[in-house]
Amino acid sequence: MFVVVRETFVSQVDYATDPEADKVAFADMIAFSFLVLGTDAHAKNFSVIHLPGRRMFLAPLYDVLSFVPYDDDEHERRRLRMAMKIGGYYKFSEVLPRHWRRQAELMKMDPDEMIARLVALGEKIPDALSDVVKEVRVEGLKEPVLDRMLDGISARGKAIVQQYSA
Repeated sequence: MFVVVRETFVSQVDYATDPEADKVAFADMIAFSFLVLGTDAHAKNFSVIHLPGRRMFLAPLYDVLSFVPYDDDEHERRRLRMAMKIGGYYKFSEVLPRHWRRQAELMKMDPDEMIARLVALGEKIPDALSDVVKEVRVEGLKEPVLDRMLDGISARGKAIVQQYSA
């Protein structure tokens, strides 16, 4: 069963003003959480915005958490779980391209598009995060965790791109 992602998806996207755009946005949000080892991306962290005229759309991603700064134990990494299943699997280490394809089918998306979106995010995240780190350093934030985040997320993004592009 893929209950949590499916229920979240159905409850928040199917009745949106632009369901197709929100479907893609939701796919990107769960892909992003997967790429950054987002262990807290549960259903309560996805919301809709209601506007006058019965318009509603998926809210931007918020309450984002990454396990990357704490990821220094291979054994722990293999056991690390997501808050929602992807293609039937909770453990980051067990999710493979075929699980993303299955997830795409459940979300009524083209499986190739889902993989392409995941790969595209994996390619973009290192540069985007690097830009953010430079910006916050200029503003005075010099914490060593920034380098750990940048290095870890960049390495994970590159590994996912390589694995999913093969």
